[in-house]
Amino acid sequence: MRLLLIDPPFYRFMGYYTRYFPYGLAALAACARALGHEPLIYDADHDTQARGVDYQALPRRYPAYLAAVASAEGPVWEELARILESIRPEWVGISALTAKMATVMRTASVVREILPRVPVVVGGAHAMARPQEILENAPEVDGVIVGEGEPILSRILVGDRNVLLAMAGVAPGLLTRSAGVCTEVAPADLGSLPPPARDCFVRGTYAREDLGLMMTSRGCPYGCAYCFSQGLWRRRVRFVPLKALEDELDDVARHGVRHVTFKDDVFTLDRERVVTLGGLLAGRGVTWDCVTRVDRIDRELLVEMKRRGCTGIKIGVETGSERMMERLDRSMNRAAILRAADWLRHSGMHWTAYFMMGLPEETLDDLDQTYRFMRQLGPDFASLSGYEAFPGTELFQRALEKGIVKAAMTREEFFRTNPHDYYFTRDDRGMILPQGVSYPAVESAMHARFHRYNSSPGRLMKRVRSRASVWRGEPRAMANDAVRLLSWLRSRSRPSREVPR
Repeated sequence: MRLLLIDPPFYRFMGYYTRYFPYGLAALAACARALGHEPLIYDADHDTQARGVDYQALPRRYPAYLAAVASAEGPVWEELARILESIRPEWVGISALTAKMATVMRTASVVREILPRVPVVVGGAHAMARPQEILENAPEVDGVIVGEGEPILSRILVGDRNVLLAMAGVAPGLLTRSAGVCTEVAPADLGSLPPPARDCFVRGTYAREDLGLMMTSRGCPYGCAYCFSQGLWRRRVRFVPLKALEDELDDVARHGVRHVTFKDDVFTLDRERVVTLGGLLAGRGVTWDCVTRVDRIDRELLVEMKRRGCTGIKIGVETGSERMMERLDRSMNRAAILRAADWLRHSGMHWTAYFMMGLPEETLDDLDQTYRFMRQLGPDFASLSGYEAFPGTELFQRALEKGIVKAAMTREEFFRTNPHDYYFTRDDRGMILPQGVSYPAVESAMHARFHRYNSSPGRLMKRVRSRASVWRGEPRAMANDAVRLLSWLRSRSRPSREVPR
């Protein structure tokens, strides 16, 4: 059976470059192929010509996105139609993130118009959090995968190709309109899964670095209130066996990849495993970077990671306000973060700190503390993003109880609302602001402050040095980085003067 798995367009409509291939869809494609099916992946969001990389300024481009999804006309939708006509898949799966829900529904509409009898299934994080809402808002969708995709898809594909029509509601892990409940499916055995299919794409060419995305574990033991991981994995961590990781590294090497990015929620949970895996990478001449927490690193571990080829580390700080840290259930404090920042600065590796703003009940004083704390930490890059209300998280539930967000959205609301504001009930997004000050103005001012910090010559030079190993393995990456750096530097107009005190 021919399957088409689609990552719907989103950033592409706004001229933004999307890093990496859709790992989750490639993992599903590998499972389908192992069962004897013919999977293909259409990454509709991938655009090698895109230059936008300043994601802090993304909300400015949302009007272009809303205009693009208002109808099924335009070059991207025409491209989707051509691919559907050419492939004529017998089964279609669409990946759904919360911010992409309007384009998920528009994609499903195009599929239904061209292939009226082909089952259309939606999966992904938002499908897990709001399966019934998707079915209510999207008549084009036949079913929603609720849970980990590989074991559910494998059960569906073993049966009749029209399982959604002939066995509505019977397939475990699949919610349909005729089924009131969805039977849970046990998580996948990570050691038995084949490496993600990096060779199943129907359009676009990826840079070798963008094919180097890997995950060595699933889940996180922590309970941060803003994160959906605890709802998806239930605070349980499962590790991919080292033998399976070696097999995937062999596959990565066949694509010429010389730098790997690990997207585990907390890469350094198991210290011994990090050192062992780092040794495997160093032995292959592969550099790497990862994401972790400040309370899962120490000075000695950082030395070992750098020796084994680690070039960069990303950590979540989120806020500089102790009050907000408690509300986010971060289980860490400013002293611990400062200590880790000192280790990171002396490690010689490039490090990024992630921050959020616009959190429910956040005040201007909290924001000012965040900015001052960021300056005190001195990361090589400080990333600031606006809080988005993700259903299925503890923070969403608390905001719901306070009336800051609403429990569900209609189809029309998804199509007319900026994704940045999904589910919010008030323009101030729950922040406590003085009269006469708007949230968008404060957000713009904070972004301008962070941008000025990040664009200092010293920090730019350290970023350049951290990219040297990538450029050696893929020379054209240097030219691409230069073009995107210029785009990022030019992305800011004159900064707002309305700044938090």
